[in-house]
This record gives sequence, C-alpha cells and structure tokens, in this order.
Amino acid sequence: MPTLKVLMLTHSAGFKHDCLPVAEKSIRQLGKKSGVYEATVTEDCSIVNADNLKRYDVLIFCTTGELPMSEEQKFALIDFVKSGKGFVGIHNATDTFYKFPQYGEMLGGYIG
Repeated sequence: MPTLKVLMLTHSAGFKHDCLPVAEKSIRQLGKKSGVYEATVTEDCSIVNADNLKRYDVLIFCTTGELPMSEEQKFALIDFVKSGKGFVGIHNATDTFYKFPQYGEMLGGYIG
C-alpha cells in the first residue's frame, strides 16, 4: 500500500491554542513511526488550493477563525472532500469559517 500524503493546516486566525506544537509534532511522528502516511504541516493557508490539494490524500485542520483564504480556496477544500479525499477536523476546527456555511455543513456543525 502506498504511503498516504497528509496536509495539516495549523493557522490560527482566532485563538491560538498552546497545544499546537505538540499536535504538529505528534502528527509528524505518528506518520514516520507507522509508515502509513507522510505529513506536511504548515500555517500557510495559500497551500490550500485546487492544484496543490491534488498531491494529498488527507487534509487535517487544526485551525481557528476566519482563515485568510479566497472563495476559490474554500471551495477547493469542499471539492477535495466531495471527491472522496479525507478530512480530519481536530478540536478547534469547529471554530473555523463561521462565515462559510458549506464548511460547517461538511463538518456537521460548529463549536458552541
């Protein structure tokens, strides 16, 4: 089985959780130790776009707030999931994109 390519986005446009460095390190280490996936971890929202997402099998959001992403990028995220790719929202991902209802629908709701 080929190694999965995982992209983890950790941008905080709202409250920045102290646990982010631990989460980033844990995701990287789990991938290396298991050999199941290779993780790219970044705060850079520009990496979430239709062309770049083609390289990944799974997208992990450990994010908060209204991320600095264009409508095109936001819909690229939705299309990524609709195409059958994986999405993992960790804890505070439910505190992201309140002004983008398609994200909330995909996630199944928001925090609070």
